[in-house]
Parts: sequence; structure tokens; C-alpha cells
Amino acid sequence: MTKDEIVKEIRRRTKLFGAQFILSRKRQVEFEPGLKCSGFFTSVGDSGEPELVVSRCYNDDQFLGVLLHEYCHLTQWAENCVAWQNDDYWSSIVDVGKWIGTNKPCTPQVKAALDATRDLEADNERRTVRLIKELGAPVDLEDYIQKANSYIHFYNTISITNRWYDPDRVPYKTPEVTDLFRSDKIDDNFVKTPKRQLKALLTCADTRS
Repeated sequence: MTKDEIVKEIRRRTKLFGAQFILSRKRQVEFEPGLKCSGFFTSVGDSGEPELVVSRCYNDDQFLGVLLHEYCHLTQWAENCVAWQNDDYWSSIVDVGKWIGTNKPCTPQVKAALDATRDLEADNERRTVRLIKELGAPVDLEDYIQKANSYIHFYNTISITNRWYDPDRVPYKTPEVTDLFRSDKIDDNFVKTPKRQLKALLTCADTRS
């Protein structure tokens, strides 16, 4: 499929799930006040309905990867899969976003919430890889998988550093970090990050006060 055909197909599928499909011409979209990203899915958007929102201001590989990734979050929600349930449960108990950057210790509850989010992303990346193959999307699959693995493993550093990644050193945009991860498949297990990869990912933490 071409990029336009894929956009049309994802729009069609999104509507079948009763969600809104929004393509923004802005370079980034706002998930929450002050929190911008390239795309997101939310089960309760501004309209009160589920929304799939993606910025179209990217080259083909980046745009399609983001679009298909966020659409797969919609499928997790629609299926109410175990990973979605676990993440939803821990998010209702711990607001990790408010914990990050506070220098407060990582409690068992925070660690469980971080692990649940990591596992949600791992499940989602596996879905995304399957969807890329299904649609024959013009995405460099090996590159996508390698970046996805680095992104998921980064979650294992947050309980150590209490920091998100530095916007100038995003793990999946930093070749010397990304190249340490496998590109043939999404890892089977993300519970423990190998020492070499962990050391590299730790250099991506945002140390700005």
C-alpha cells in the first residue's frame, strides 16, 4: 500500500471502532497541556470520544510508523487486552508523570506502574510490526524494530534516574544507542535490560534541573 492508501485504511478502521481520526498539520500535537508529541491515542478526547491524533509533518517512514503505532494503541483499548488493563489499573493508582523529575524514591507502586507501561508498549510494538507487514507499509522494518526495542528498554532506566529522556538525546534517534539493539524482532522479554544497553540508555536521561 502507498502512504495515502494506508492513511485511508486506518481512517476507515478507526471509524469502525467509533473513534475520531485527526490528522494535524502541526509539527507536534498536544497530548496534555504542555506535553507535545508526534501522535497519541486517548480513550477520552476533547470531544468526549476516543481519538487517534497524529501530526503529518514527518517524512514517510516517521509518519507511517507513528500512525500505525498509535492506531495499535486503539486496538489494545478496543480489545481491552491484558496489557491495557494492567496499565490502566496502575495509572489509576500512581501518576508516574507527576513522579518523574521529583527526585522522590521509586516506590514499589511506581515501579509496577513503569513496568506496566513498558509492557503495554512492548505489546503495542509487536502489533505495529504485524500491521506494517499486513499492509505492506513502506517502512524500513529493521530500522523500526531496532528503534522500538531501544524505546521500550528505556523504561527500565526511569526507575533508576527518575528522569524521562533528554529531548536532545532521544534513545531511538541516537545511533550509538539504537545500534546496540536487535533489528530482526521485538525482544521477547523486557524485564531486564542487558548491562551494555542499559549503560547506553542511561546516558539519554534528561539531567536538566
